Amino acid sequence: MIQPGATDSEEYVEWLAQRERIVLSDADFEHVQKILEKPPGPTPNLKEAVARRNRRRRRSEANQRVVEVRSGRD
Repeated sequence: MIQPGATDSEEYVEWLAQRERIVLSDADFEHVQKILEKPPGPTPNLKEAVARRNRRRRRSEANQRVVEVRSGRD
């Protein structure tokens, strides 16, 4: 547990001490390595989520009004 008033370096050492070590079989390691080297494409659910976000963003931007303020110095 990190003590109150601990410095950043003390907190980092504590964080490192709490880390877990994961041991993979050779087959599992190769599988993870292949996924990291060539990750799969986005899922249909992710594509739909991005499309919803983009639609909301476009609606939000369309609803914003830009007001130009001019000084009397023109």
